[in-house]
Amino acid sequence: MAAEKLALRAASLAVLDAWEQSDNLCAVMQAFYSGVDEHAQEQ
Repeated sequence: MAAEKLALRAASLAVLDAWEQSDNLCAVMQAFYSGVDEHAQEQ
């Protein structure tokens, strides 16, 4: 459980970093949700 929280936190930080650099909310949200979907499918 702790590892999942760390992975999600790292993903969130990566998304925020990309958002600040790209200013493209749509692309950032797509990238985030694709990452979440991949993580869920591994379960």
